[in-house]
Amino acid sequence: MQRNDQKTPWAEFDNLGKNITTLDGLAYYTYLINPDFRDNVNFNSYFSFVPVAPAVQSETILRKGGQNQWNISYGANVKDRFYFGFSLGIQSLHYEQNKTYKETVVNKRLPMNNLLLNETLTQDATGANLSIGMIIKPFDWVNIGVNLVTPTLMRISDSYSADLTVNYNNYTFQDVVNGKPINRILNEQTSKTPIIRSDYTLISPFRLSTGLAFFIKKYGLITADLEMVNYSNASLSDANPFFSLSGDNKTIKNLYKAAINYRFGAEIRLNYVRLRGGFAYYSDPFSNPAANQDRSKKFVTAGIGFKGEHFYSDFTLITRFYDTNYKPYSLKDQSEPTAKTANTEINAVISLGYVW
Repeated sequence: MQRNDQKTPWAEFDNLGKNITTLDGLAYYTYLINPDFRDNVNFNSYFSFVPVAPAVQSETILRKGGQNQWNISYGANVKDRFYFGFSLGIQSLHYEQNKTYKETVVNKRLPMNNLLLNETLTQDATGANLSIGMIIKPFDWVNIGVNLVTPTLMRISDSYSADLTVNYNNYTFQDVVNGKPINRILNEQTSKTPIIRSDYTLISPFRLSTGLAFFIKKYGLITADLEMVNYSNASLSDANPFFSLSGDNKTIKNLYKAAINYRFGAEIRLNYVRLRGGFAYYSDPFSNPAANQDRSKKFVTAGIGFKGEHFYSDFTLITRFYDTNYKPYSLKDQSEPTAKTANTEINAVISLGYVW
């Protein structure tokens, strides 16, 4: 157990009571880790009577939520050759994650039979950004565009809780209370955190993009876009003067880098109907990619739209492909199990608009 690069003293855990806020604290109050009373100098050494043994490990993760953005836009043009505009984006976000980790020891003669850890995280956020763009039309059949999206200023509220249940095989544990040894018979031991709430602000990085569009008379068009994002410029802040996020911001700068994203698309026009398709590649934003892991993402889109004199609507399916490596916990020798997953996600987007 480490705290600011130093070992956590026993007294800090003993004084927690019902205010446990870490997994270390849950393990301490369920006897997975215990004070090593031979340390009568620093009082910060620990041991565990649970041996390393074959066990069946499993974890279930359920994630759900959504993100919305409402845009208020204005645009104008000069002689149908130069177009400019801006858009105010107002965002909202809701995210939930429930994790259940279970470990069952194969040998029933050992001190511990099984353990169950539940963790719940909820996030709600609101934010805003500004998008500014222009299009130059040197010829009737080509558009050249540039767009800048300012950092999104998002206020986030987190809510986290966890509980741990450990079932022992009626194990006799010698504890020390007020300097006197006592024997405890351990069977089902439980511990939980209160609901831990935190509020902070996330500032996302600038996004600069440029693109070309080629028009094939009135039958359709082909587009190509390039977007540049420096993910290391993201930052966190908190209004609480007693809480600093400088360490997290340093980690962000060391962990991420600038990336270039590519997007290509095409549209076929059939009177009032529009048929669309596209492909996008988002490069790996990490400065030191993990071995044998490609964190890039690929998107394939297909959609249909209707464009009237004033009203328009669009329906689009977005399929995302990406790989992930997940570790339920970390070990010093990096021997922890790793789940490698090839992910395919499909999202539907509906857009409605009115032009006057």
